[in-house]
Parts: sequence; C-alpha cells; structure tokens
Amino acid sequence: MNTVLLALVLACGPAGDGERSSAKETTPSDSTPETQSPSTSPTTPTTSSSGTTASTDSTSSDPGGATTSTELGTPATTLQISEVCAWNRGGPGDPDGRRRDWIELHNPGSAAVSLSGLTLTDDLDQPDKHALAAELEVPAGGHLVLWADGDPERGPHHLDFKLDSDGEPVALFFDGALVDVVDAGSLPPDHSLARTAEADWRVSRGSPGAAEPAVGQSGPPGRTDCAPVVTAAEAYLVEGDTVVFTVACEGPDALQDLDVRLLGVPDPHTFDPVTGRLEWTTGLADGGRYDVVVEVKPPDEPAKPETAWATVWVADAIDDPLNVAPFPSRYQEEWGVPVLHVEHEGALSESYIPMVTHLYGVPWSGTIKKRGAASLWYPKNNYTLEFEPDQIDMSELGLRRKDHLVLISNFDDNSHARQKLTYDTWAAMADFSGDPRLTPSTAYVVVYLDGAYSGLYVAIDHIDDEFVREQGLDPASNLYKSVNHDANFRRTNAGGWEKWTLHDGWEKKEGLPIDDYSDLEALTAFVADASPYDFEAGAAAWLDVEEYMDWFLLVHHLAADDSAGKNAYLVNDGGLFRYVPWDFNHALGQDWQTLRVDAWAYNDFRWNNQIFAHLQDHPVLSMALWARYAELRAPGGPLSAEAMVAALEDYDAVIQRSAQRDWTHWEEDYRSYGGWSWRSDFLSAAEERAYLEDWIVERATWADETHP
Repeated sequence: MNTVLLALVLACGPAGDGERSSAKETTPSDSTPETQSPSTSPTTPTTSSSGTTASTDSTSSDPGGATTSTELGTPATTLQISEVCAWNRGGPGDPDGRRRDWIELHNPGSAAVSLSGLTLTDDLDQPDKHALAAELEVPAGGHLVLWADGDPERGPHHLDFKLDSDGEPVALFFDGALVDVVDAGSLPPDHSLARTAEADWRVSRGSPGAAEPAVGQSGPPGRTDCAPVVTAAEAYLVEGDTVVFTVACEGPDALQDLDVRLLGVPDPHTFDPVTGRLEWTTGLADGGRYDVVVEVKPPDEPAKPETAWATVWVADAIDDPLNVAPFPSRYQEEWGVPVLHVEHEGALSESYIPMVTHLYGVPWSGTIKKRGAASLWYPKNNYTLEFEPDQIDMSELGLRRKDHLVLISNFDDNSHARQKLTYDTWAAMADFSGDPRLTPSTAYVVVYLDGAYSGLYVAIDHIDDEFVREQGLDPASNLYKSVNHDANFRRTNAGGWEKWTLHDGWEKKEGLPIDDYSDLEALTAFVADASPYDFEAGAAAWLDVEEYMDWFLLVHHLAADDSAGKNAYLVNDGGLFRYVPWDFNHALGQDWQTLRVDAWAYNDFRWNNQIFAHLQDHPVLSMALWARYAELRAPGGPLSAEAMVAALEDYDAVIQRSAQRDWTHWEEDYRSYGGWSWRSDFLSAAEERAYLEDWIVERATWADETHP
C-alpha cells in the first residue's frame, strides 16, 4: 500500500487576506456594497418555472463570494443567487441534454417573483449584460435554473454569457441596482458554490433547481476571523493506496478552530486537527477519478469558504487477487485516460458478436469482432466495434459520433506512439499544405473486456462511408483498400508476373456496384502505361499531385515500408482519387515484426508504387518533391525532429503511466510471443519511448545529409 502526501497551506490572518481574485478581475472593492447574511426560512417544495423541483433553500458550496442583498422595496429584492456551477462536465444537462454552466436563483419569499426588470451579468462594469425574460418567474420558496451557455436564442432560460471556471463575479441587478453578487472562485468539474439552509455558503456536487440539506459543523464554533489560502496537487493512485492532505495554518489561530471538510471522496476519511492530516484510504471498489475539494472556513461564518481542489486518480488494482471489477458508471477514466468498458456475449473471433460499450458512464449497444492479419494472433488483439442503429458519441475524444470504431492494441509497439504519431503527422502535413486532406482522428483509451483489464489502445476512425461523409465527400463514393503489394499501379504484380486484373491487390470497401473496379483500373492503366512526362502532363485529371508527394514523403521519412503501396485507402467521389493513410506498425525504427530499422535506411519505394517512381523520375516533379521535403523538415515543420519529439512529449503527459502499466501487464506475453522470435532487445515502455525519440532525431540528421 502506498501513501501519497498532498500539502495544503492555509495562510490565516485578517479577513480578506486570502481572497482569490476573479479571472476577469472586475470586482473593484469600492463598488461592492457591504455584505449581509440573508436569512431564509424553509417551506414546502414547489415547482420552479424552469420545470425542476424547487424548494425554499439551495445548498451548494464553492470558494465563491459572500452574497449582498439590497432592500429595494420591491418583490425583486427577495431573490438570491443560491447556486453557481462554472464547470459542468458530467452533471445535469439542460432540456436538450447539453451540459452547460448554470446559475440558480432562489426566492425565499412567500409570493412568486417576476424577473421583469432584472439582469444577470458576469461583469460588474456591465450590469445589463443579460436582461432576464419578463415571462419568467420564481415561485414562492422556489428556484429557477438559468444556463450560462452564451446561447440566448435557445430560449429564456439561456444566458448571453458563459462562466469562467477560474472564478468570476455573478451579479443580479434590478433596474441597475445590485441585488446579489457571488464569486464562486475556482472549483473542480461538477461542483458548485451554494447557499445552505442556514444561509451559509458551501461547496456541493450541485443540485440545480432543488434545495440541499443543511450542512452540520465539523469543528467547534467561535472562529470569526480567518481567510486561508489553499493549494493542492493531483495524485495518481492504485486502489488500496492512501492519500493524505496536510493542512497547515500560519498565524495565531489553531487548526482546532477551523471547519475542515474533504469533499468528493467516499467515506471514511479523517481529519486530525493536531497534526493537520486529512486522510483517505482507498478500497478495492474505489477506482476512478475524484475531483477532491478541501474546504476550510470558520464554522459559524456565512461568508464563502476557502478551498483547494486536486484531481486524485485511483486506478483499478488489476493485480490484487481480491480485486473488484470496476463499475463502468464510476470508473470512467484511468489516470486521466478515458476508459472503454466492453461487455460481450460469446467468444471473440473475426465475426461480430453482441456487446455493450460504456464510455463516460453511458452505455452503447452494438457488436465487436477481432481484426487484422498478423495481429489476430497477438495475445492482445485489435478490435472493430460496430454501433447501429445508435452511434457512439466520441465527440469528447475528438472522433465525433461513430457507427464503427477501431481499437489498435499496440502489442507490437510498446512505445504506444508510432501509430498515433504517424496519423497526427499526416494531419499536421495537411494543415501545412493548407488543402483539405482525409485525416483519420485518433485518441488514447484504456479498454476493459468483461471487467478485466486489456490495456492501453489507440482508438481511430474506421475508414468507411461514415468516415468519407465526415471528411466532406459523398458517402456513396468508391472506397478501395490496398491489401497486398500487388497494389502497385503497374500491370505486373509484386512478383513481376502479369496481373489477372488491374485491380489485383485491392479490395472495394464501399460504393456500388461492389464488384465494379472500373475507375480504379482506369487509374492503374494510366499510371502503368504513362512515361514520367505523360504522367506529369495528365496526373491532374486523376489526383492531387502534392497530396501524393506528401504520401511518399510521409512513408519515406518515417521508413514506413509496409504502407507505401499496401495498407492505403483511395476514395473516388467521381473526381480525383484521394489518399487515406492506414496501418503504421512498420514505421519509425521498426518493421511489422518489431525488428529494428536503422535510421539511415533508404527506400525510394519505386518497386512498391509506380506513382512514386514517376514523381522521382520527372525532373520538374522531382525538384518539387525534394523542395517540399525540405519545407516539411524546416524548423517547426511537421516532419522536423522538434515537432515530432514535441508530439511525443504531449503523449507522455497523458499516457506515461498507462503505457508502463500496459507493459507490466503484457511483458511476459510480449517476450514469449513467437512472432518476435528473431528479436532480443526487448525494452520497457519508457525505454522504447526513448529509443523512438533517438531514432527521430537521428532520422532528421540522415535526411539533412541525404537530401540537403
């Protein structure tokens, strides 16, 4: 069992010493009226005009601000800002299901209050930023939820501004006079600052439209003068580990006089006011992400608490014999990497079988099968997931909604970077060109199959009609995949014999009729029969020459020999043939059997691809090709060592722990796998990552000397 210490420093002194300024710094001290504690009296729950359950009091907490009420002699003065959430990641959604920031108003009075004449703002210098709709009202003792989404055209409950998660004032005005103001400060996702039944302010998990119960004291009363400053840092644990926050109070007041709460973790957890240790020991069912809040304040003060928060990642104890399978609803991320939970019916094979996948706690029904050629025999397989009729929503990972999803196991690449780096490099080359390119999107995920850890994967677009549609082309386009080295744009196959058909080496994946290869055969005939000069003169009718130059330069620079002819997709929507990259386990210093490829290896790929031969054989095209290579390798260019190493560092920040965990889990299988029988230099994930970086730097030196 490990213990992780997180230090929180609380500087205690006169009230206000520890105030956190808002992100926009728009709260001038001379413009804010004196604060007073609004009193509330419980009433029976009612229904607010937003359609949510409403009751007299709302309890939420956050390092926010004290509230200020001004008597205006009108029913509007009874309204209060009762709860503010500025980072709604997984909390309640609006009526359309969108998770947006929200502000809750509470009416503790005995009569309904119209919002006519009231305005809400996040800028005290602009009190009329959003005029609330006159038709809205807050019922007696009720609440009204307003969505701070910057999208007022969606209806009267939607505001013309968004909230800053680092904290900013939220103010309610009536005819230009301040009614209430709160600064929620910085809080973690799905937490709010809310007013309790005792007119106190507390951090809460959020209860828009409903009151929360009163919060009992966790320390003795009598403290009236402390404004602590709190800091914290994230922690990475495994179930069974203990996390300890240490609280120190600098000043004359003792820790015993503070009201200290640890929020966002399961019970039990303890605070020792003598040592300042705030301790939580995780259990074997506690895996997941915890946005932990430490809240400190004088017990009897209605002013806002001071808080610090830290993300605590608790990974499933996969090696503990008593381990409990993680709950998909709770275990949504592993050390910051999204988790896909896949529960399937029957044995996995190359045929689809039913399954249910959970992503961020949401279930999606579909089917799953193994995929790949060589990878079918890996202990850790690749998979294709199919979601129909409902498409899985992968938008939070940058993959949009998907009817199919491919999971790349990286069993043959324990750096976990080669495949993703290649696709990201192609996307960077597309940005560099300024022209639209067909770029598969990727994201890291951790996969659990039937509750058992399977490891770190790269999730990637499935290249199909849906992908074609997402790329802005007609989904009825012809889509071809090159499946072997006969796909060389010649009349002879990889062995030098005349082909049976000009589409030998290709499979048609989309487009009707499914057995009609006439357009691909016409392209092959043109390329095969043309001289370099004929190709230069006529290529523009068939393809974007610069795009195919980039295809060559991608595989040339990355030494991706297996993807220069085969392992590519072509799309034809009736115009030009477009290229889509695919399958790069043979790249960046290793081949498809994981044998090392020297950084000084040279391959012009003439044998693999007649288009590449023409690009190098025509003097004008060749000059343009190598000039483009120099541009792409220039400092900061997508093929420069610094850009590629920077991408690796970005990956490391996300997956370093997960990659090493995957290696620890699969190391024995990796070393004993028969497919690597010629290899002896097995490296850990961290060592393989270092090898990859060294190879990239050395490859840049090779390119400078070979193509000056």
